[in-house]
Amino acid sequence: YAVIAADWRKVRPRWADGLAVIRASGPIFASANLSSLVSRLDVFLLALLSSPAQLGLYGAALTVATIPEILGAYLAPVFLPRILPACKAGTFFGFFRRFHLLAFAVVGALLAGALAAGRPLLSFILPGSYRPSIDLVLVLLPGTLAAASFFPVTLNFVLLTRPRIFILVDAAATPLLILAYWLFVPSHGAMAAAWITCLHRLLKAAVVQAAAYMLAKRAGRPGAGQ
Repeated sequence: YAVIAADWRKVRPRWADGLAVIRASGPIFASANLSSLVSRLDVFLLALLSSPAQLGLYGAALTVATIPEILGAYLAPVFLPRILPACKAGTFFGFFRRFHLLAFAVVGALLAGALAAGRPLLSFILPGSYRPSIDLVLVLLPGTLAAASFFPVTLNFVLLTRPRIFILVDAAATPLLILAYWLFVPSHGAMAAAWITCLHRLLKAAVVQAAAYMLAKRAGRPGAGQ
């Protein structure tokens, strides 16, 4: 312990090291902050443009529909340590394809099951106060399932390799989302917010997955990870 403590006392932080950390982590922080703001535009603008009752219904539906997304986020730390070693070994592209073939199959099966039996199942499980929001849950669910398949591998891979992709996608989507919410939420309330949110998540997942596929394919070339 004394040796370790003595070694640590010799460590002196340098401005150059701090600046290097800031430069390396800046795009990731910017991406995470912008994505967090964009993902909650639905709630902000619904609160601004509609009634408290519509906001309450939407909040209840979002709580239920976000469960798959949360589960996908919990899986992300499991796969994160495998990404860079697989890239260096040139095996990441194969892993990326296998994972997403399985993920898309699971997501497709869950979505089909939700569309077939989601309404009666939710009516049975949820308390009566949640039942008016069941239609909203079913609209939001495809988007949250897409996010669930997106979080475990693609999110971390893109953040580690090209975090600016998220910044570009979110920056392009923000004015379009604000316009869509502004046009449709005042007259259609929570249902309009649910449809816009779902379509945005599906499109974002498709664009980023396509970019990640190309990056993963490049990472799978011999010597690409050296």
